[in-house]
Amino acid sequence: MAVDYDMNSSVLIDDFNRRDNHAFEYIFLHLYDALYRFSSKLYVGTEVVPDDVVQDVFMNVLKSRISFESLEHLKAYLYLSVKNSYRRYWSHQRHVENYVQHIKHLSEEEMESEVVTSEVIAYLSQAVEVLPEEYAAVLRMYIEGYSPAEISERLGIALSTVYKRKDKAVEDLKKRLSSNMLDLFLSFL
Repeated sequence: MAVDYDMNSSVLIDDFNRRDNHAFEYIFLHLYDALYRFSSKLYVGTEVVPDDVVQDVFMNVLKSRISFESLEHLKAYLYLSVKNSYRRYWSHQRHVENYVQHIKHLSEEEMESEVVTSEVIAYLSQAVEVLPEEYAAVLRMYIEGYSPAEISERLGIALSTVYKRKDKAVEDLKKRLSSNMLDLFLSFL
C-alpha cells in the first residue's frame, strides 16, 4: 500500500532512508524539475544530457547507504552531487584536451609508447574483470585516474574502504599475474 506523503513529512525521509520505493519515487518526482533546471544551467553548451546527470545522482543515492537527517539535508546533498558531477566533467574535459595537445606533439617513437601503454591498460582492465565487483570497481576507477577521495564519493563508501578494497584486489592479482605484469599494473595505481 502506497503512503500518501507530503514534502514536510518526517515519515517521508525515514522511508527514504530505508530506500522505500514509494518514498524514493515521491522525492524523485518532486525534486526532479529543480535539479534538472540546475543541471541544465551548469551543462549549457556541452554534450551532457541534464536528465542523465539527475538520474545518475539519484541512482548513486539509491545505491549508497547514506542516511539523511532531513529533506533539506537530502536536497543539499543532491545539489552538491550535481555540482560535483559538473566539476568532474570539466576536470575530465581538461584531461582530454591536455591529452589531445600532448598527442599532437609526439614523435613517432613517443606515439608507439602511447600505443603500448594503451595496450597494457587494456590488458590490465581485463585482469581486473576477474575480481569481485566491489574490488574491480575500485581498481577501474584508479586506472581511470580518480583519486581515492573521488572513488569514495562516487561509490558512496568510506575512504578507508577504498584503500582496503584496493589492497585486497592487489593481493588477488598477485596470485593471477606474473611479477612483471603485476609491477606494470602497480605502476598505474
